Amino acid sequence: MKTRITYYDSLRGLAIIGVVFIHVLKYNDPKWKDVSIVFRQIINFSVPLFLALSGFFLADKEISNKKEYLSFLRKQIPRVYYPYAVWSFAYIILNILILKKLNIEKQLFNFLIFQTIPIFYFVALIIQYYIFLPFFKKVMSKRLLLFAVTISFLSCITIYGYQYFFNSQLPLILYAGNGLTWLMFFVLGMYLRNYKIPIHKNWMFFWTFVALIFSILETYTHIYFTVSVSNAVSAVKVSSFIYAALIIILFLNYGTQKNLRFSDLGKVSYAIYLNHILILMIVTKIFLFFKVSYTDFFTEVILGILTIIISYLLCTVLRKMNPKISAKFLGI
Repeated sequence: MKTRITYYDSLRGLAIIGVVFIHVLKYNDPKWKDVSIVFRQIINFSVPLFLALSGFFLADKEISNKKEYLSFLRKQIPRVYYPYAVWSFAYIILNILILKKLNIEKQLFNFLIFQTIPIFYFVALIIQYYIFLPFFKKVMSKRLLLFAVTISFLSCITIYGYQYFFNSQLPLILYAGNGLTWLMFFVLGMYLRNYKIPIHKNWMFFWTFVALIFSILETYTHIYFTVSVSNAVSAVKVSSFIYAALIIILFLNYGTQKNLRFSDLGKVSYAIYLNHILILMIVTKIFLFFKVSYTDFFTEVILGILTIIISYLLCTVLRKMNPKISAKFLGI
């Protein structure tokens, strides 16, 4: 039995913290708006890191024939799909009973296209990479990595061009749930499992900082031309992709560290990904009930911390109640 390395769980924990804060930030506080925008650029590595870690570990899977491939899919897809289905049911019930959204047909359609809530595009995304894993393994090389980077950059440029020229937002499932958009990160994770990138760590820190500065500059350029903060801060842009790729290389290219925290969060990160919007909605309702302003940056920080803590505690309780069911059907 392989020993679980907590370093990688810590990376997942770090990524899920970033994801939660991405969904908490609203950019409505005039005094701290710029801080929120810059903070968002710093944590934009979160989803790419999840994808890279998936590629990093799946690179070792033995898939040399059709039987092994089908066995892999039968095992791997339910691990992400069953929890998606169960948590989706919870969101549908919430929509019907509390938010009074009674359009059952629309709810079911959204479920089928992995849009029960918008961020569930990630489930569709990871399933696509599972399906194409044998191809990636077969042709893994520096050439494949460069090809994947090119495809992801072209996707970013296309998405931005559409938003700018048509002044319209593409549906999230189309641009974020499209496997081409984030392809470079899954392939980068697989590549780093097999190869090292020969560059000194100090230089990597330097170029990561430079990439972050360019990401911030590109964000403000987007805001200037489109007057849309929500589009501008997105992780789906070339500079953010470069920054995220460099962060991933820093984490995965230089050996395993042992002093990172957040490993407990990382072990239940997929379940937190699926349930944190539900927790966020409930905590926000409580804030509003007590007339706590949700336009203040510091309130958002508190809201994010509470959401992470409550989501983690919920996962812990559910896992203790029934480890097998919680693992299979709740993603814990």
